[in-house]
Amino acid sequence: WQRRESLPVIYEAEMAADLIVPLQVQVPAQATLSFRTVVPGGVGLSHIKTAVNVVATSTVRTISPNSTHNGPRLSGILQEILRREEGFGGTLVFVSETAGCAFRLGQTVGGAGVGAEGDWGGDAPEVSDDEIRERKRRNLSAILRDNPETDLKPNELPVTASALTMQSPLTDVPFAVELIQRLQQQEGIAEETEAAHRWLQQYVEVALPGFLTLLSRYGIGLEGHQQNSIMVFHQGRPVRMIQRDFGGVRISRRRLEAQGLLPDLYPGSMTLVDDEDEMRGKLFHAVYQGQIGELILTLARHYGIDDRLFWRHVYTVSHRVFAELKQDPAIHDQAAEDETALFADKLSLKALTRMRLDLPCANRQYTLEKVPNPLVR
Repeated sequence: WQRRESLPVIYEAEMAADLIVPLQVQVPAQATLSFRTVVPGGVGLSHIKTAVNVVATSTVRTISPNSTHNGPRLSGILQEILRREEGFGGTLVFVSETAGCAFRLGQTVGGAGVGAEGDWGGDAPEVSDDEIRERKRRNLSAILRDNPETDLKPNELPVTASALTMQSPLTDVPFAVELIQRLQQQEGIAEETEAAHRWLQQYVEVALPGFLTLLSRYGIGLEGHQQNSIMVFHQGRPVRMIQRDFGGVRISRRRLEAQGLLPDLYPGSMTLVDDEDEMRGKLFHAVYQGQIGELILTLARHYGIDDRLFWRHVYTVSHRVFAELKQDPAIHDQAAEDETALFADKLSLKALTRMRLDLPCANRQYTLEKVPNPLVR
């Protein structure tokens, strides 16, 4: 689709000059949940994330040069953190991004920049149309990513978190409920609602310690929403979180530098921030609302239970993790700051519908709204 609909328009001058030459090659591939990420051959060792010039949710699904450059470097840092944290007890795994490519803008052909920019950080020539320039930089990109299914153990089932809230085609109940029923059967739990509480408690006990440790010790706010998070289940029980896609991560420059891990990122990347509220907001919105909040909403509706009963498990685990982090004098103060922010009366969350309506204005800034914090309730 991108080759047919976008490339001849955006790169018309480059294709006419044979600087971009479409090859008559087809690679059989299977789709993933993310329609622009494919698996060559269906069982390949890598996934390929592609640029597709369409609007989905709140943004156009192209790929910036920043992401193609930064992904492998952030992957290396996260693997080093896993080594330092002894793998978070086996509860957290990162899907490494091994390579990336993007179009480098340079000299002018037909009124639009083409060619090579030179070294990262070099001064690029001025181009008359900034929008055309930006489109050229973002529409011929790709990222190579490890296959998250490579290291599965026998009888383990990886499920992208987005699927957990969807209706199963086999039983007409949410897929999370199918897993709860499996857990109930395996552990001999009398009531299904009791199994639901135990399942959610296990889920957050697996997911939250790694996310919050990355935040408070290393200053890394992962975008751990439903599509980027894959929970691995064994007999219905959550056992390991697989995290992928680092394009939306926000990192506190100060905190990561204190750990001696500051990466060589693409100049001007939004990834490194000085405002630690931005780092916290990324994690809180993606993990607490986008992933756990949607799970709780689904379970509360299905079982007819007050959602506050499920949020208690999230509160208890979050509080315990922060208590453990604050025992380290080197990060006590920043862990306390994160805890205070998480348990504030209101949280700042992305207003996705507003952002979608504002998209024609080409404003890439997030639109945030203050909403009541379910953890306080």
